[in-house]
Amino acid sequence: MQLVLALITLRLMTTFLDQTHIGSTFVIAAVSLGFTQIFTYPVAYYFNKKIGSVDLNFPIFREFLPAFIYFAVIALLGFAVLFFTKDVVGYAIYVQREAFFIYVGLYIFFNSTFRMLEIFFSSPAHLGAKSILQLSAQIFSLVGAIVSVKFFSATAVGWLSGLLAGQFLAIVLSSFWKTEVIQTPEVRSAEGSRIPYAHIGLLTFLGSFIWFISQGYRMIIEKYVDVQSLAFLGVAFSIVMILFCACDLFVTEKISWQDRWMQAVRLYLPLYFVILILVPASLRFLVSERLSAIGNYVILAATVQFMWQFSKLIFEGFLEKSKSAWLLLPYLVGTLSLCAGLIYLDQVNRLLVVKVMLLLVATSILILAIQLALVKFVLKENLGVKNLLRVGAFCLPLGAIFYFTRGAF
Repeated sequence: MQLVLALITLRLMTTFLDQTHIGSTFVIAAVSLGFTQIFTYPVAYYFNKKIGSVDLNFPIFREFLPAFIYFAVIALLGFAVLFFTKDVVGYAIYVQREAFFIYVGLYIFFNSTFRMLEIFFSSPAHLGAKSILQLSAQIFSLVGAIVSVKFFSATAVGWLSGLLAGQFLAIVLSSFWKTEVIQTPEVRSAEGSRIPYAHIGLLTFLGSFIWFISQGYRMIIEKYVDVQSLAFLGVAFSIVMILFCACDLFVTEKISWQDRWMQAVRLYLPLYFVILILVPASLRFLVSERLSAIGNYVILAATVQFMWQFSKLIFEGFLEKSKSAWLLLPYLVGTLSLCAGLIYLDQVNRLLVVKVMLLLVATSILILAIQLALVKFVLKENLGVKNLLRVGAFCLPLGAIFYFTRGAF
């Protein structure tokens, strides 16, 4: 159901908005995610670790009040930073600046709150509550976006504001749920300890690298290429992210990291080839006609996302074993490589979207290669090479189908 709603939302966005505003949505989202991924997500992770597991009997918002205050401070700070640097950076000049700044401030607060609630309801006992939260947000967001662009403003900010209104309504709905905090002995023993500033700071640094590799580069495309080309890239990544995120539901969380790794190998590799084969041929159904010629972009985006899925899983493994400091190496190398590549492309006047996507493919492979080496020598986990080879052999027919049908894209 969530997969279908996500695809419908994407289809309607490409139908209601022109190409300039479609590209604008991805720039605005990149700026908004910069504040949340760097400044609020690490704190949300800390609060959820501190509170522990839950049982439905107690108002949850009382427990999260310090986090809400922090999110509000970051939202105001984000608004102020954008406002006072508007003439220097030239953010999103194709939309009304005041509306853009207000949206980013509201996004920081409501999206951070929503993501924290998602993590909060991730325990096996309350997966039903998490599903209700996510499904209600998708339904409210879709309706809100349609109402916004039809009756108020058919712009990037109008569409995104409708989506954000849906998250707000889902948060309001969750405020009526009753939860009781049941803290594990480990959590209770740590109640009097200090806030782990060093760990939060580490996650903030990692968040800044991950944000630039996954989102920040899009601001460079908007500034030095054009926002219309960004629409092709953004839509291609949106399609493959929706499909891979749907596949994530089948990777069980409450098992060992190595078992999750084996599950991911069995799921992601076949899905990758299925996307390569089916999605480019189905674009006329997934997006509006004017964006249906993005088959090659989808292939490149699927390759990047395939690498990112495994990188994310490795990130979780290092986080679970409290060895996340090691992750600075791959993400720092990846960020510097991407920056160097973008500078080189600009110097030789080849800063085209397809070139940037090829650069992203190379960067994602480099990051994953370093991470795999760290898994072997730091975590000392078995990567299941034999299992990977078996799944690869199983996927050979899919690879052959892709090879012989790629001309149809």
